[in-house]
Amino acid sequence: MLEYWSGKEKALVFGLIALAAILAYVVFAEVALNASLQKQMEILQTENSALSQRVVSLQNKNLALSRQLNQSALSASWIEQGSMCILRLHIPDNPGVWIYINQGNETGTGGYFAIVRLVDDNGDVVVPGVLRFFNTTDPEVWFVCRQGDAIGVYATEFVQNSSFYEFILYNYEKNRFSTEYFPCKGLCGALTTLQRPIMPKYADVLLFFYPPGVNGLNYVLYDHGYAIRLNVTTVTSR
Repeated sequence: MLEYWSGKEKALVFGLIALAAILAYVVFAEVALNASLQKQMEILQTENSALSQRVVSLQNKNLALSRQLNQSALSASWIEQGSMCILRLHIPDNPGVWIYINQGNETGTGGYFAIVRLVDDNGDVVVPGVLRFFNTTDPEVWFVCRQGDAIGVYATEFVQNSSFYEFILYNYEKNRFSTEYFPCKGLCGALTTLQRPIMPKYADVLLFFYPPGVNGLNYVLYDHGYAIRLNVTTVTSR
């Protein structure tokens, strides 16, 4: 039949056939592409679902952690005592609470110095020993903590050793008891020993600033009223 067609007609027929083949290829390619895109979309949806579940899981864990931190975090408030302003930290019923205080040095170059005392709900001092200042009508009991020390609620005892007060404090970081000696010049005090753990409710943090050329420890002991400034104080619960 083709022998009766002219050359133009044959060219037109072959052109239509080629066009149909191209169209079929395009349709097939589009179908294949759509199938591939659909597959990729399903994969992405699956990954997105897994990611969403992961996000929800992390959110739940974060919420639980936030609640846990809120339950165990220490609350702080300022109290006034005479001319001194003291940061009072409430300690929850958690024997794992420890206090970090970042203070200045004791080498005479100036800086900050921190004193900590632990008190109960009534504001009474709760320590394993009693250190009384005889030159005051209301004796104070204080922990003197040095830079880098972790003061735990399970301190053990105070003992007096000649011209020094010996502080035996449990160091959580080093998992051992550490002994620190502090001069007691100008302190005139009496010490008693209480051999049991303590459970304080509050920690009063008193921070002093002392000028260069003055030893921080002695300066604090001789003059409480120089200046009080809050330094970097971090309280964490473990």
